[in-house]
Amino acid sequence: MAQFGGPFHVGPSGLEKTELWTYHLWPFSFEVQADRVTSIRISDPTVQ
Repeated sequence: MAQFGGPFHVGPSGLEKTELWTYHLWPFSFEVQADRVTSIRISDPTVQ
């Protein structure tokens, strides 16, 4: 949160007790469980 601010959207990630935080303007998201990042997903905006 200190680096990127609040996420654009928070929703379920598909993993138990884990949220998916997405950032509208940037091509990455975080999976967060118990206030800790458990995974980072980065997409290539040039790939459709």
